[in-house]
Amino acid sequence: MKGIAVALLLLATAPLYADYTPFYLGLLTEVLVFGLFALAYDVLLGGTGVLSLGHSAFLGVAAYTTGILLARWRTP
Repeated sequence: MKGIAVALLLLATAPLYADYTPFYLGLLTEVLVFGLFALAYDVLLGGTGVLSLGHSAFLGVAAYTTGILLARWRTP
């Protein structure tokens, strides 16, 4: 229990020491998006046991659309 409290304290104070460069913000955003994706699969498979590929389809369409828009408009 004491280890969990220390870990939570470290996680709570981590933003104070973080380096907010565009690279790390982009990396954090990507980690959170894929974490949410994994959490959705955990809820779906854990509760019902049904494998749905709809989540993957939405993620794939969003990635493809983002790639096309970035290539055409040349935004970073």
